[in-house]
Amino acid sequence: MLPTKNRIGKGFLPDILRQSRPFNSAYFVLRVHLRGEEEVPYPRIAIVISKKVAKRAVDRHLIKRRISAILERLVKQLKISDLVFLVQKNTLELSTEDLEKELLGLLKEAKILK
Repeated sequence: MLPTKNRIGKGFLPDILRQSRPFNSAYFVLRVHLRGEEEVPYPRIAIVISKKVAKRAVDRHLIKRRISAILERLVKQLKISDLVFLVQKNTLELSTEDLEKELLGLLKEAKILK
């Protein structure tokens, strides 16, 4: 689970989504808002999974736990920014290894990894 300081609260999401730049993959849309250290000196992350992606809450939580576990290992390698992961359909079918490859590819495309 991501540390509390590295999570984005629901109140900040509309502003971040409005000011961010999108990066797409087959399973995710990553919205990136780069910012300076003067605001918050560490990266913040949000994971958004719609009911359209997975009807059952159990499945949505499983996807969110998998993504959080991967990002928890990578959080020290991320540039200072706000990241919002919007999960697309069929993500539940991916194995954890494939999910990690997909996330790493998306982060490299967005040039967020240090």
